[in-house]
Amino acid sequence: MPFLKEKGFECEEEGEAKLQELRMLAADSRYDKSFVDGIEKLESILKGDKIRQIYRYQEEIRATLKTEILARIKRR
Repeated sequence: MPFLKEKGFECEEEGEAKLQELRMLAADSRYDKSFVDGIEKLESILKGDKIRQIYRYQEEIRATLKTEILARIKRR
């Protein structure tokens, strides 16, 4: 979503964190390049799915943000 990119929004999912851990383990243990290539392929798949999830749950995200913003306004 262009707005999220423009605002520099980052959200790391658990799967991304685990793949990063696996990447570090592979580097430290000097795993074969084919193993690292597999990690990169999984990262690519995960990134594509993350984008689809944002669009899939767009209405829920909007409703949650609206509720949060209204609650903050009422507290003022």
